[in-house]
Amino acid sequence: MSSPLVPTLLNEARIVRALCEAHKTTVECIEIKACDFKLSSANGENFCSDIYEVDVNYEINGNAMQKSFILKLMIPEIAEIGTNEQLMFTEVLPVMEGYLNTVEGKGTDKLFAKCFLTERQGKHEFYLLENLNTLGYMCGDRVKGLNEVEGHMVMQKIAKYHAASILYQKEFPDIVDSLEKSHFAKGAADVVAEAIAFGGFEYVANMIEKWPGYQHLAPRLLNLKNGFNDLVKQVVDPSRSTLNVITHGDLWVNNMLFKYDKDTQNPLDVVFVDFQNTFWGSCGFDLNYFLYTSLELPVLQEKKEDLLQTYCEALRKALVESRFEVDNIPSLDDVLAEVKHCELIALYVSLCELPIIALDKTSSKHFTLETFENPEEMSKMRTPMYANQRVKDNLLYTLKCFEESGLL
Repeated sequence: MSSPLVPTLLNEARIVRALCEAHKTTVECIEIKACDFKLSSANGENFCSDIYEVDVNYEINGNAMQKSFILKLMIPEIAEIGTNEQLMFTEVLPVMEGYLNTVEGKGTDKLFAKCFLTERQGKHEFYLLENLNTLGYMCGDRVKGLNEVEGHMVMQKIAKYHAASILYQKEFPDIVDSLEKSHFAKGAADVVAEAIAFGGFEYVANMIEKWPGYQHLAPRLLNLKNGFNDLVKQVVDPSRSTLNVITHGDLWVNNMLFKYDKDTQNPLDVVFVDFQNTFWGSCGFDLNYFLYTSLELPVLQEKKEDLLQTYCEALRKALVESRFEVDNIPSLDDVLAEVKHCELIALYVSLCELPIIALDKTSSKHFTLETFENPEEMSKMRTPMYANQRVKDNLLYTLKCFEESGLL
């Protein structure tokens, strides 16, 4: 094994267990011949975990085989806090995916990368996952954002994921009740969250004081910052929303993988990854998070309503096919009401998350979880974050939208 960082956790015995799960066979049938680890994540692309590609050469009953896995190793600080990801992989997601594939004659709807092994030991938590790259899936462009066709594909899959979660909650309410609440349930309550949220509001407020036609919004942003914790707690409180789902909780470009047609380059499918921020709450959280972090600006400006219509139609279709009670199937008005209820999330990600997400790859090489905890380094990083033309153009558009809606 080539890397000294992970073999103590992912030793040969655990790899054999994962292969047994993959092949539905027994330990006695498998012999590992070689195993190699390669770090595949980079600074600025993933803040909560290190991602390795694991290539295994082995034999099953004497027959030579090779398989590639993805090893997700949670950063100890995140593992210590605890997330819903282990429960999602072991209990929830397989059942949710099953709901979508029980309709006779229907193709296979893939929601997630299959998890073959997951364990938690003290500060260490890891997942050995199906390598979706070997199935033709790849990341979209986080710097540029997604086009309209990709946007519709994602909205359809969000709808299927949400529909399946509604069915799951109906059958397994106790498991859903056991999910950890949103990381915003206590507001921006830790050093990292404060740096992202409060630092973002303050930086944008100072920046727009020099923008003609926007100066009057600066004090409003600062007032909203001061009330952010109380407001965001209300947004993620499921008792305050009527269309609750198991949210993904972190739906931006790097947390989805696309499969593209080789000739047209149009997307054929999209699968979600990273489920540590899931919680039971308004569907509007995921919809706003995706729309305002992941789309090219012209798509957001001109196609937002169409995309929400696509979501609603796909949600209704998935529930009808699963014979959900017709009277309880949400309408477009129900969906739009939840999007409005969670509008604060749209503002938050526009000001605070998009500048991180769209940061050019040269600057992001120096961006780590520790950066958020160091005020001096974070101050330096904000210069390229907010100098980004995509970020500026989005703010020029979205700030006026939030003013017109009454949020600002």
